[in-house]
Amino acid sequence: MSFVGKATVYSKESLSLEEDELRAKFDATTRADDVVRRNEVWPKLGQARLRAAQNKRSLYVRVRLGQNRASALASCLVRDLKRIAWIRNPRGKMYPPVIHADAPCNVLFEMGTLLPCERGPDHPHVVGGYADDLDNETEFTQLAMKELRRRAGPQPKA
Repeated sequence: MSFVGKATVYSKESLSLEEDELRAKFDATTRADDVVRRNEVWPKLGQARLRAAQNKRSLYVRVRLGQNRASALASCLVRDLKRIAWIRNPRGKMYPPVIHADAPCNVLFEMGTLLPCERGPDHPHVVGGYADDLDNETEFTQLAMKELRRRAGPQPKA
């Protein structure tokens, strides 16, 4: 008797079946222009992505979406970040440089009360942000910051 396992197949953006199902609901509510249901599904989608990232031990970092310390905070898998580079710290010259990166809006998670993207036909669009050690002090994010620093290359001289 032979057992042949079936691999679960889900979209390339998703990390789990739960996330994939919620992503499908989110996309359907977006197409149907059902803002109320869309806003209900959005936080559940982020929670499912966070759980899957932690279960799979995927590297993710917390990023500031924007150019200042008061910007909205979200999480993103290191593998989803593009155009990674060191930049001067938005808080000023006396602070160490931070890492700038871009990510598609539909793969961000742990976004608190931030509402989903409303860009319509431009969805998903690229969101720029930066990561630093202050926002990445947990066991899940410290290793990810180390990998992000490696991908960013040598840190510029002050």
